[in-house]
Amino acid sequence: MCANIFIGHHQFGLRVVGSWPGKSQLPGFYFAIGIMLFFLIFEILNITEVYHDLEELMDNLVSTIGVVLGLFKFITVRVKRRKLKTVINKIFDDWKTDSQFVSEMMVKNCTRSQLVSKFVIFLYNSMNFTYFLRTVISHIFDEVQDRKFLAQVTFPIVDGRQTPLYEIIIFFQFITASVCFNSQALVEGLLATLVLHACSKVDVVRREILNFSTICKTDKNDKKDILKTLRKLSEEHFKFIEFSEDIQDIFSYVSFFHIFFLTLIQVVSGYMFIDGLERGTKPVNLIHYAILTTSFLVSAGYYCIAGEYLTSQSEIIFNELYNCYWYEFPSSYKKAICFMLLKARKPVKLTVGKFSTLSLIYLTSIMKTSFSYLSLVRAVR
Repeated sequence: MCANIFIGHHQFGLRVVGSWPGKSQLPGFYFAIGIMLFFLIFEILNITEVYHDLEELMDNLVSTIGVVLGLFKFITVRVKRRKLKTVINKIFDDWKTDSQFVSEMMVKNCTRSQLVSKFVIFLYNSMNFTYFLRTVISHIFDEVQDRKFLAQVTFPIVDGRQTPLYEIIIFFQFITASVCFNSQALVEGLLATLVLHACSKVDVVRREILNFSTICKTDKNDKKDILKTLRKLSEEHFKFIEFSEDIQDIFSYVSFFHIFFLTLIQVVSGYMFIDGLERGTKPVNLIHYAILTTSFLVSAGYYCIAGEYLTSQSEIIFNELYNCYWYEFPSSYKKAICFMLLKARKPVKLTVGKFSTLSLIYLTSIMKTSFSYLSLVRAVR
C-alpha cells in the first residue's frame, strides 16, 4: 500500500533529487540542473540583445522566468531532502495503522491527492506542448532566419537556426522544458499529498475528541480508560501540529519563489496575449499565451487554496475541542483540554517565506498586483 501513496511521477522525481527514502539517483539531478543552467545562460544573452524591443523582450522573459522558477524549486527540494525524507517516513508509518477508520480516511485523501497531482502534471505539460507546437509550426512555415526556438536564445558563435543544428537545439530545449515543467509539477503535487494527509490527521484528532468526550460522560469513574484516551488525543494532536510545521518548513520558501516569479510571468504572458489580440498575431501564439496566462493563474490559486484548506481544517480542531463539553469534565482533565485549546486557538498556516499567509484573500491580492503591473506595462508601451 505504501508504494501506491505517491504516484510514479513523484517517486521518480524525489529519487532524482535524493529526497526519497533509500537509494537516490543523483546523476539525474546534476543533469537536470546542468541543462537548465546551460540554456539559461543563452536566454539571458538573448535578453541583452532584444531589450530594446518590448515584444521580443516580453516573449523571452516568459520562458526565462519559468526556467529560473523551475531551477529554484528543484534546488529547494534538494536542500530540504532530509526534512522530506522524514515526512515521507511519517506518512509510511501512518499507513501501517490497524484502524479501519483511519485507513478509510487516508485512502480517501490519497485518492484526492493523486487526482490533483495528475491534473497538475497535465496542466504543466500542456504548457510544454504549446511551446513545442509553436516551434514546430515555425519550423514548417517560417523562413530559416525567422525560425522560433522553444525559448528564445542567442548563440554568439554559431547560427542556431541552420539545419541540423536547429533541430538538435530544439530537441535539447524540449528536454529542458520537460524537466523544468515537471519539476514544478512534482513540487505542487507533493504539496497536495502532504496537505491532504495532514487533513487525514485532522479527522483522526476529531475522532479522538469524540472518544474522549464519550468516555468522560459514560465512564466517569474509569480513570485508566480516560487517561489512556486523553493521552491518545494529545499524541494525535501533537502529531498533526508537528506534521503541519514540517509542511510549512518545506514549502515556505518554495511558495515565496513561486508567488514572486508567477506574478511576473502573469504580467508578461498577459501582456503578450492582449498585445497579440490588438496586433492580430498568429492564432497559435494567442492560444499559447492564453494557456500560459490561465495556467499560471490556476497555479497561483493552487498554493493559496492549499493554504486556505489546511488553515480551515486546523480550525475545526479548535471548534471540536471547544464544543465537546469539556467544562463538564473533572477538573484534572479540564487542564489538559485547556492547554490543547490554547494550542489549537492559533490555526496552522502556510506562509509565503514567513511574510504573508497563503489564503483566498491573498490570491485576490496577487491578482490585483498582477493586473496593476500589467496596466503599468501597457501604459509604458
